[in-house]
Amino acid sequence: MPTVHVPKGPPPKKLIVRELKRGSGTMIEPYTKISTHFVGVTYSTGKPYEVRWKGYPFTIDFGPGEEIKGWEKGLVGMRVGGRRELVIPSKLAYGKGAMVYVIDLLSVEK
Repeated sequence: MPTVHVPKGPPPKKLIVRELKRGSGTMIEPYTKISTHFVGVTYSTGKPYEVRWKGYPFTIDFGPGEEIKGWEKGLVGMRVGGRRELVIPSKLAYGKGAMVYVIDLLSVEK
């Protein structure tokens, strides 16, 4: 499981996307099914609130309204085999504070 680093300073007002490892597989597009492993931490505490790293992958239909806005905007163009860090402001997360995610993209099904 990767370590998630919360940036110093106040939470961001805009989404920050950082490519940690570029994938070479199929690219995420709207209305595809994606499988991931991820760690999500709260910006204010740096403590994990959800870990989906071991066991079965987290699988969702990727498209408008299916996931938080930070994922909808931050994962577009990612390829299978890649790893991204998303620093998501509260307004693009759950509205209860900023979040930081590290996400591995395992598969994309069209």
